[in-house]
Amino acid sequence: MIKFKYSSIFVLLILLSCKFEEQNKLGMYYEQTSPPNIKEYSFYYEFNMPFEILLNDVIIEKNIQLGMDGPTQLNQFILQNGEQKLKIRLTHPFAKNGGKIKPQDLTFINDRLGIYLKDQNINNGKLQLIKALEFQTITHVFLT
Repeated sequence: MIKFKYSSIFVLLILLSCKFEEQNKLGMYYEQTSPPNIKEYSFYYEFNMPFEILLNDVIIEKNIQLGMDGPTQLNQFILQNGEQKLKIRLTHPFAKNGGKIKPQDLTFINDRLGIYLKDQNINNGKLQLIKALEFQTITHVFLT
């Protein structure tokens, strides 16, 4: 009689555990198929001179040759929500020989600066310009 009682309790526990396990499988399946809400921020640029790009005073890209272009992913450098501070330092490639940055150099660069957002929930995951950047125009040039 005692064996029958224990075996019936054992069978009942097995059936209950199988029922809960199936519910967990369905819940896990739903979590895996729901789309993640990932926002990817990128900085697009094209420089024809040496440069440094800093985000919140941390160097994220540096090239001391004749420049380069491309996107730089910003997400790994963003540590908190809110407004971020982006700095761009340009150096004329011939600065040691007395070279200067000219207004036409900045016009070329300004056409290619921007911060873009890629969000799966907005614009079907396509890149969207969120901030166009530009340097101030040079109004005068000092000749030495």
